Amino acid sequence: MAGSCNHPFRLCLIGAAAIVLTPVLLMLSWPVQASAAIPSTTQQFYGIVYNDDALVTSGYVITAMIGATKVGQTTTNAQGGYGYDPVFEVTANPGQIVNFSINDHPALQKAIFKGGAATELDLTCYGAASQMPRTTCGGNCCTSSSCGITTKTPAVATAGSPYSFALSAQGAVLPYTWTISSGSLPPGLSLDSTLGVIKGVPSSVGTYSFTVHVDDSASNYLTLSTSIHVKPGTASSQSGSSQVGTQTASLTSNFLGATAALNISGDVLNTATEISSADGRVRLNLAAGTELKLQEQCLIGAGNETNPPQSTDGSVCIRSYSFIPAGATFSPAAKMTLKYEIPLPPGVTESTLYIAFWNGSGWTKLDSEVDTTAREVTTTVSHFTIFAIRGIPEVTVQPAASTAGSSPQPASNPAPASGSFSPTVASPAVAFAFADLTATPQAVGPDEKVTLSVRVVNCGNSEATGDAVVAINGKDEMQKEVALGPGKSQVISFMISERESGDYKVSIGGLNAGFKVKEAASSGQQPTGLSIAVIGVIAAGCLLALMVLLSRIFRRYTN
Repeated sequence: MAGSCNHPFRLCLIGAAAIVLTPVLLMLSWPVQASAAIPSTTQQFYGIVYNDDALVTSGYVITAMIGATKVGQTTTNAQGGYGYDPVFEVTANPGQIVNFSINDHPALQKAIFKGGAATELDLTCYGAASQMPRTTCGGNCCTSSSCGITTKTPAVATAGSPYSFALSAQGAVLPYTWTISSGSLPPGLSLDSTLGVIKGVPSSVGTYSFTVHVDDSASNYLTLSTSIHVKPGTASSQSGSSQVGTQTASLTSNFLGATAALNISGDVLNTATEISSADGRVRLNLAAGTELKLQEQCLIGAGNETNPPQSTDGSVCIRSYSFIPAGATFSPAAKMTLKYEIPLPPGVTESTLYIAFWNGSGWTKLDSEVDTTAREVTTTVSHFTIFAIRGIPEVTVQPAASTAGSSPQPASNPAPASGSFSPTVASPAVAFAFADLTATPQAVGPDEKVTLSVRVVNCGNSEATGDAVVAINGKDEMQKEVALGPGKSQVISFMISERESGDYKVSIGGLNAGFKVKEAASSGQQPTGLSIAVIGVIAAGCLLALMVLLSRIFRRYTN
């Protein structure tokens, strides 16, 4: 009896084991993403890109160079990041110095190549154009990483003076044939079709855009879109007349990247004009009939002054700009308006703000008006140099306490709960302020990156070092060390991600921002490693329980 029932029991046991083990085997067969090791001759870089202290937009070209050799290139995404998708890989040998450029403009940062590692490196530059000179190519030359026409901007020409600028091509097969495929060179200039040299004597002022086309001997071609600016020469006497002729010049402006053309005859402005940056942060109002002495320059501009001269009067620099050409004069004086942001450095109030200019040895205070509603400071200027919004603290700021995570504050102001500094340099009147905290983007999916950006200002009169702390929902999560000279500022950034959906509050230095993590899509998700392990344990337990149960039934049946 027992022997006759043994065989069916074994079949039942094998069937039960197969039923339980099948899902386990299926789980083990799910694909697992392999983490391939990075070769020692390859290093990945990633981070955030800033131009003129602001996050760049998508499409900025990041290039890695070792000497004159390009070893990697990528573009920024919509959040101003690079190296995330796609991965930015640099190929070199350990110990070599890697230099970076942003739209062909040198970055301040460089790196020592280590290989086999992924390195976070934020890149910063000042004055990079929003677009690279457009270069295209066709044929076999495009297989070369160095294929292209030199992207160096042609030199400025002067009307009535000899001019020469040599173009060069790389990655093509000599000899070359150069032509202008669209646009036009300035009148008086021509392109040597064999040498690729633009030369001649320009006769008319202005900016002339054109596209250079070069064919090589292997049916490859390259093109480059660029321009030449011709500035006015000195006025000449009219033939047969004792009167000096008035030359109508072309005058343009570039305020923090915003360009405009001015209506000018000789040295006199024909119409009243306001020159402004795109964000309205810097404005200059010129009256009709203003006499301009621009030192024979045809461009006036304003840019961020990243290294303003230090002050000896205890004033604090809020914003600083360089105006070109330095030494240019206006008669009558022009109205200058500069914007500021809240909060101001500790101890500085809006009523104490003023505009000052650098006279070569110190800051000269100008009579200024403060509009606290528009948050603007206005004065009149009669020349160009470095100008800045400055303020004198009304309360002497004491050195930071020894407690970590606190920042020096006036006695009347409570210290922020988190995100503050603890300066390690013990010196009087050291204080840090924070401004312009942003979180980009403000809505993401689980584990997607959010970029935090904040400006840090050293309001003291000596160098200080400390940690900027990021608090998420009231809990300190990360920090970054910052070293700043007196009166200097720096934009720093953090990359964060959260898995759980919901609203998140970010705090840095008493400033608050927020972002939201959206619900994850329910379809197409694979089980995590933890869930697979849990399911496997449950399946094994079920198998063991089934075997015990069947064993007991078998013994009872055989007895």
